[in-house]
Amino acid sequence: MGASIPLPTRPTDTPATPAPNVIGATCSVASFHTHTPTTYRTGFPRGVGPSGPDNNADTSDQVPGVVYGYTENPVGSGTIPMVHPETDPAQRYHSTGLTRRPTP
Repeated sequence: MGASIPLPTRPTDTPATPAPNVIGATCSVASFHTHTPTTYRTGFPRGVGPSGPDNNADTSDQVPGVVYGYTENPVGSGTIPMVHPETDPAQRYHSTGLTRRPTP
C-alpha cells in the first residue's frame, strides 16, 4: 500500500459572491501539490501524474489541479520504481476535468 494524504476541500470564497470590482476578495482558483520521491521506499512501482483521489478532489472542488512529480521511468511505463533517485527529472501534470474554475 502506498502513502497518501487526503486533500482538503476548497476553502470558502470570501465574500461568497464578490462584486467584480471588490477589493480584498479571496477565492481559490486551483490546487497544487507535489508527489514525493520514492528514494527510501521499497515495494511496487508508483504511478506518475495525478492519482484517482487527486482527480476526484479537483473535480469535486471544481478547480483545475496541478501535480509536480517525477517523469515516468522507464519511458512508457507510466510509473517510477521504488528507490527512485531524487535527482531524476520531474514535470507538471494536470488533473482531469476543469482547465478553469467557474466564476464565483
